[in-house]
Amino acid sequence: MQANSPVTDSKRSQCQHSILERRDINTARDRIPQVEAGVHLPFSNTAHATVESIDDAERALGDAQAAHRARLQAEDAIARATEEVRNTHAIDDEAMSAARRALRLQRNSLLPVARLPPEILRSIFTFCSDIDHPRIEGWRSTCIGWLTVTQICRRWRSVALEHPGLWTHVYSSLGPVWADVFVERALGMPLAVHFPRDPPESPFSPDWQLRFLAKNMSRTAYLDVDAKFSSYSGSNAFTTDAPLLHTLKLTANWMSLPDDFLGGHAPVLRDFHFHFSTDTIAVPLTLPIFARLTSLYVHSTYDPEEYPFEDLLIDLLDGLEVLHELERLTVDFVNENENVLAAVEQVQEHRSVVALAKLTYLEVTASPPDAVMVISHISLPAHAAVSYNLKLYTEYFPFTEHLPDHIFPTILASVHCHADSAAQSAGAVTSLHIRTVNLGREVVITARTDATHMHEPAVTVRFFDYTWPAPLALSAPVALAALASAHLRELTLDCDVLAHCPLANMPALRHLVVKGAAAAALCVNLDSVPPVLPGLAVLEIVDVDILAEPEDEGMEGETMWLLPRTLAARAEAGCRLEELDVTRCDVDAAWVVRAQEMLPGTQVRVRSDQDARERANKRVEERAEGG
Repeated sequence: MQANSPVTDSKRSQCQHSILERRDINTARDRIPQVEAGVHLPFSNTAHATVESIDDAERALGDAQAAHRARLQAEDAIARATEEVRNTHAIDDEAMSAARRALRLQRNSLLPVARLPPEILRSIFTFCSDIDHPRIEGWRSTCIGWLTVTQICRRWRSVALEHPGLWTHVYSSLGPVWADVFVERALGMPLAVHFPRDPPESPFSPDWQLRFLAKNMSRTAYLDVDAKFSSYSGSNAFTTDAPLLHTLKLTANWMSLPDDFLGGHAPVLRDFHFHFSTDTIAVPLTLPIFARLTSLYVHSTYDPEEYPFEDLLIDLLDGLEVLHELERLTVDFVNENENVLAAVEQVQEHRSVVALAKLTYLEVTASPPDAVMVISHISLPAHAAVSYNLKLYTEYFPFTEHLPDHIFPTILASVHCHADSAAQSAGAVTSLHIRTVNLGREVVITARTDATHMHEPAVTVRFFDYTWPAPLALSAPVALAALASAHLRELTLDCDVLAHCPLANMPALRHLVVKGAAAAALCVNLDSVPPVLPGLAVLEIVDVDILAEPEDEGMEGETMWLLPRTLAARAEAGCRLEELDVTRCDVDAAWVVRAQEMLPGTQVRVRSDQDARERANKRVEERAEGG
């Protein structure tokens, strides 16, 4: 027979001990009434008492007192036995709880996630901290975000607490107590402090943030702060040296930054984001701490009647003139009163063009007049990529019905530092792509030059508004007219541009891609005498409605063969296509055979989506190689 385990013997011994204790308690309780029953107190008349009777009474009282004391002792024994039983049960319960915990730990250790090494867990926790940071949700409700991983199990909590890099990001949403905890757990690592404007339901006063910054600025490497504090004037939070600070995102409403801002000592500061309103008079880019900036983002909301745009631009240009290391520049100007236009002459009298020789990327978001003023005063190297986001305010914008004709020449001229004229700038553009996004409310125009590296577009222009199709009808004709030069070799129309404006004559154009347009609109543009696009060799049509339902009966054949007939007429005029690629146009094999018969010498191909992607990738590779 199998022997009993030590655990079973121990349990049996504990049970026997408890039974004996209960038996002793019951025996003690049974003795109490027996003792009380044997006590008889004398109640005779004391007037006739004798010595013998008194002695008898004394003995009886002694016996009663002894019985009473025995009862107390029995009660004490019962209490002690009860307490011993209770302690025994408590020890047993704790032992069972410990056994259950051990079983759970053993079970968890068998799970695959429990076998992950600590370095993998740290990487996962770091990813969680990047995408789910603590924040305030609802009315005075704080979401702890990634800190949830510290409450899953003992091992996860231990790994998280032993990884200081997890605690370097300090958020104002957790308040002052947790901020200090994060700093303590981060040990000596540099801090990333996130103090944006708290929502109105935040339960924390913002003044503690000033005290925190004054205490920890010397070890802060990243700072995102809304500096509209109630007691800033009496704080030294922003006059302390910042030897580790490399990124500063500042929202302020001060009249100007103090001369001792950051103690005048921020030697590694390279990235500066500055948000300010019309209360701020000057853009503080001339301070010595900004001299080595490589990335700059400036956002301003202004009213031209209170703060003229020309003053804002002159301040910006004054700062850019001393930023010789600048590589990325983003400018976002929000005009609250578009009825007041800037005085171009005043800016030209006070400021010359600023050359940013190391700039690789420029982005300007403004209304077309303001954007043109910014662009015309900044000269960029040929390898720079630029993005212009032009806002069309249809309610009161004076250029709603007519964009300035010089806008695209100005945009293209900004790409070249030494462009003598707009014609030279336009001549460098070899590829143009016009498309619509956001349900047609935005028009995106991208242009590529031979100087562009890594096959990225040199110029990206966005016209956006919420009154469709105003951006398309306004911007597309201007773009096509400005780029109708002898050097444009590739054009992509990823929208219904052809329904709003005719194709300009571009003699050097060899490759035309049309997406999402109607075949009739394309044929109307190609059917002209003399033919437009005389050098066109490759035509790609994607999602073009070739087999559209005719409006009148008997017109089905005319609609189906409208495109091949138009291309055949161009071939007779001496403009023969080399390739006609059709993708997702619902054509069948019979249509392809008939189109090949109508277009002798032209390769007619029906491509799948994969074929189209491979062809596009091949063109990208050819561009990268300079083909």
